[in-house]
Amino acid sequence: MNIISVSRRTDIPAWYGAWFLNRLRAGYAVYRNPFGGQYHRVGVRPEDVVAFVFWTRNALPFLPILDGHVRHLYRSIFLYTINGYDRRLEPHVHDRADCIAGFERVSELLGPDAIHWRYDPIVLSERLNRDYHLRAFEKTARDLEGKTSVCHTSFVQYYKKTERRLNRLAEETGESYRDPADENKIALAKELKSLAASHGIDLVSCCAPLLDKAGVDRGRCIDPELIARLRPDLTDLDLKPRPTREGCGCAASRDIGAYNTCRSGCVYCYATDSAARSAAGGTSTAQGAFAKHDPRADCL
Repeated sequence: MNIISVSRRTDIPAWYGAWFLNRLRAGYAVYRNPFGGQYHRVGVRPEDVVAFVFWTRNALPFLPILDGHVRHLYRSIFLYTINGYDRRLEPHVHDRADCIAGFERVSELLGPDAIHWRYDPIVLSERLNRDYHLRAFEKTARDLEGKTSVCHTSFVQYYKKTERRLNRLAEETGESYRDPADENKIALAKELKSLAASHGIDLVSCCAPLLDKAGVDRGRCIDPELIARLRPDLTDLDLKPRPTREGCGCAASRDIGAYNTCRSGCVYCYATDSAARSAAGGTSTAQGAFAKHDPRADCL
C-alpha cells in the first residue's frame, strides 16, 4: 500500500479531475520520474492506497468526484493553498470566493482535521509588505475559522527560474520583489502565528527551519501521525520519512502528477519551467500541455 500524492507537481483537483476519476476506474495510474525519466505504475484501488494527499488551490470542480467516488472508499487529506495574491503573481488562479467555497465544502465532507490551509509562499515587495500580509492572512484566517486547525507557511525560495520570473515581472510592473533579511522573516512569522492562534489555527512551517526562531513548529505535509490517525485499521503501517528538500519532514509517497502541467501560472511556482509570459497572461508550457492533455491516458 502507498500514500498517493495528488500532487506536488500540479493541481489535479482544479484542472485534471476527469483524468483522476478515469484512473480510479482503471485501478492504476502511471507517472514519470521527473529526474530519471522512467515510467512507473502504481495501484489506486482502495486496497492499494493508505491515503490520498490532495494539493490544490480550488477544490470546487473536484467536489463531485470527492463526494461520489473518493470519500466513501478512501482516506484523504487536503493541502489547500489560499494566498490571495492578485493576477500579477497568480494569473489564472480561480476567484477567491470559489476557492473559499471549495475549502468549506471539503471541510464539511472530510472534517477540519483533514484539510490544512497553505499560506505559502510569502512573497514580499514594496506593495506586498508586512502590513499587506497581516491583512491578507487575517482575512483568510477569519474565513476559515473552524474549518481547519493548521496552516503551513514559508517564504518564497529564490530558485533561478523563480528569480528570473520575478525580475521580468518587476520590469513589466515597476514593482521589485525582494528576499528579506532573516530577522524580518522571523518577526513577520511571529505576528502571523499570533493571528492564526486567534482564529484557532496552528501555524507551522514548510521546509523553513529558520522559523523555529519565531516559535513556529515544523509542519509535515504528508504527515505520518495524521495518516496513522486516519487509518486505525492498519496496525502495521511503516511510514518511513522521505524528505523532498532540506527541512522537509514528509513521509514517503508516490506522486502521480507531472511538472509543467498546472494552468494557474503562478510566477513564484517551482513546478513549472515557464509561467505566463506577462502579468496579463500569454501562452505557457503548462497551458500547452493542458491543451494536448488526454483524460483517458494512463499518465498525466
